[in-house]
Amino acid sequence: MSVPKLRFPITDSEWYEKSIIDLADYVDYRGKTPNKTDSGVFLVTAKNIKQGYIDYESSQEFIDPSEYDEVMRRGKPKIGDVLITTEAPLGNVATIDKENIALAQRVIKYRGKEKLLQNSFLKQLFLSPSFQMELISKATGGTVQGIKGSVLHQIKVCIPNIKEQTKIANFLSSVDEKISLLNKQYNLLCEYKKSAIQKIFSQELKFRNENGNAYPAWKIKPFRTVYSLLGTNSLSRNELNYENGIIKNIHYGDIHTKFNCRFDINKELVPYISDHIKIAEDNFCRKGDLVIADASEDYNDIGKCIEIMNVGQRQMVAGLHTFLARPSTHMAPGFGCYMMQSSEVRKQIKVIATGVSVLSITKKNLLELMVPLPSIDEQTKIANFLASVDDKIIIKKSELDRLTTWKQGLLQQMFI
Repeated sequence: MSVPKLRFPITDSEWYEKSIIDLADYVDYRGKTPNKTDSGVFLVTAKNIKQGYIDYESSQEFIDPSEYDEVMRRGKPKIGDVLITTEAPLGNVATIDKENIALAQRVIKYRGKEKLLQNSFLKQLFLSPSFQMELISKATGGTVQGIKGSVLHQIKVCIPNIKEQTKIANFLSSVDEKISLLNKQYNLLCEYKKSAIQKIFSQELKFRNENGNAYPAWKIKPFRTVYSLLGTNSLSRNELNYENGIIKNIHYGDIHTKFNCRFDINKELVPYISDHIKIAEDNFCRKGDLVIADASEDYNDIGKCIEIMNVGQRQMVAGLHTFLARPSTHMAPGFGCYMMQSSEVRKQIKVIATGVSVLSITKKNLLELMVPLPSIDEQTKIANFLASVDDKIIIKKSELDRLTTWKQGLLQQMFI
């Protein structure tokens, strides 16, 4: 048996191969769905299990404490047990960090056998690219992929002796702690920004001018009085060129998944438009334009937007399922995107969004939104303050991404 590319120099012993079932005891919680209550014992579902940890905020379901013993009759969790999801999503992994929880369907709990498999090592093994690829190769199903417990248990894994397992697990756990700390710092900054926007646009938090005096009272105006809507380019995927081209294309998917609210073309990656596509001059984005997503499956994404802050030498256009809103009166750079994030505007967008599986907003309804407008000078102060918070968020996210990528590289090299 071979050994990983990267290992600790504490032993020259070979790694050996065994089925998971030979190394760990398990409990499969699939079966009858437990009755849910408004409070009680927290029910950990597949939605709560992320890549390495249990997220208690993403989904909150509970069962009656009086039913706990019956629901968990197959085996109660212990701190350190390893969870893996078997469907929707497949292959997410977490370590149990508290005992007073219940486990739902589509979750299997493993506990390493004494002197054979350490739980912390098992968690990292399950997270490794080699195991995840093996898991996917044995999964079945179309849109929703899943794996049977009987198949999962028989997957063969390569492990070292318990001493080396401990060394590997301790090292990777220390990396996880740093990732967790960065993630908390990132989330705190995001929450701070959200709170700051709420306080600013409710005018609980007020800015003053250089002389310490209050700015003029805010006005409430229809969106159509400060922005005009221009045509966009609903290009098909075949008309986009992801390698090169002259023009960059921003579509609704990019806004939902990639962008902060301030968009700098020199720093962001978006698909190009093939050179043969002709674009009208007015359709090119300009500094101060808002690109607004007019369609989404999620109320939280509908109406999201970015503000163009730097067009650069390579031009870009708004693409599929977007509105291109151009300031028709003078607006302070960077203010519009924060204005569109305010709860006052977001509430209106959710009201005008229509549809069943896919939500959309019309140009007519968008133009009639009532938006809060302080003076230009106060807009500038607000935009600069929130932009400074965004800069901190971007830096922290970059640190988190780099460390996460490094961890993935370690997993690639430390497991077979």
